[in-house]
Amino acid sequence: DKLRQATRLNPFYPDWYTWGIGMALYAQGDCVEAANELAQMTQPNDQSLAFMAAALAEDGQAKKAADARIKLLALAPHFEVSRCLDALPFCDASITDRLRASLVGLGLPD
Repeated sequence: DKLRQATRLNPFYPDWYTWGIGMALYAQGDCVEAANELAQMTQPNDQSLAFMAAALAEDGQAKKAADARIKLLALAPHFEVSRCLDALPFCDASITDRLRASLVGLGLPD
């Protein structure tokens, strides 16, 4: 809610607002909205692309998930799922487990 409010109040908000909203939507299980939000980032990072790829895969959008995976590996050729997950603040292990399963399912190294 606070990040959505911040985007309304600041027409020039930074990408990390979008990143935070996308990550929260993914954690809530709203993969369609998470992917849509993350696709709006002007300068995606490896974590945002990983979340977008996972969200698209979980939503059954295999082609778009594969495209996000390609973008992720172009940005971070040595990407490893475990290193990405180690940096995430989730207390609920089921979110991390779900993300790991989706990313490994896309052929990303654990």
